[in-house]
Amino acid sequence: MSFLSAIRRVAVALAVGLIAACAAPAPAISPSSTSACAEDGSVQSDSAAGIQPGSTIRFEIYLPPCYEQQAPLSYPVLYLLHGAGGGSFTWNQNGAARVANRMIRSGQVPPFILVTPGFTSDVSASLDSICVALADGLVPQIDRRFRTLADRQHRAVAGASFGGVVATTMAFQFPAQFGSVGAFGAGILDRQADGFVRLLAATPPDRRPRILIDIGDRDTTMLPFANVLTQTLTQHDVPYTLIVKPGDHSYQYWAGHLETYYRWFAESW
Repeated sequence: MSFLSAIRRVAVALAVGLIAACAAPAPAISPSSTSACAEDGSVQSDSAAGIQPGSTIRFEIYLPPCYEQQAPLSYPVLYLLHGAGGGSFTWNQNGAARVANRMIRSGQVPPFILVTPGFTSDVSASLDSICVALADGLVPQIDRRFRTLADRQHRAVAGASFGGVVATTMAFQFPAQFGSVGAFGAGILDRQADGFVRLLAATPPDRRPRILIDIGDRDTTMLPFANVLTQTLTQHDVPYTLIVKPGDHSYQYWAGHLETYYRWFAESW
């Protein structure tokens, strides 16, 4: 099936901006106490030990309002990955924490923790090594140091451009860790296709993550790779949510959809 055919299949849903997802369970935590909190959430810059000796992973972490005062509460976690040339600061420079804070404070989504790690974005680097460093290295340390709901239902990973390639690979490479994945302006690279098919085949249907794909209709950088991703998922009967709207390959496009992303991830929380 061509990418244009995939678009036609969801044309009606795209008229309102989003394909309807399956019914989701109730949020794991209530936003009521946070909505009564008198302060905003906070962003901290920190680091964690890498898997390789002497290596570190820089990250920024957004903690929801009154995180310190509400010690009994634990929270879902979204890992949001930058594209090539970015760093742990990139998403927050483009409003990720600010939008999350506003939506949490207004009760639009339940409180959650947002982690934006830095990692090598050299596209010639091994995808496997990046995924292992984040999933086996960073995630367990975040769970130990912060009050997370440390299960796949309440842990999601997403990314833009090369970060979306990493997120998609990591979610299927570590299906026991991630219940939802988002690929924004991303898809499957040519050199990745065979390995991704093997990951799909090895993942039981009940362990496959929920999948959100968002790409601008003028994103000539990644449209061919998004086409490969949607074709591969369709061929293997893996459901996904697809958004295609006017836009290009830029944080301006992706940041403009942050509210949609957060609502979609929160459906499983």
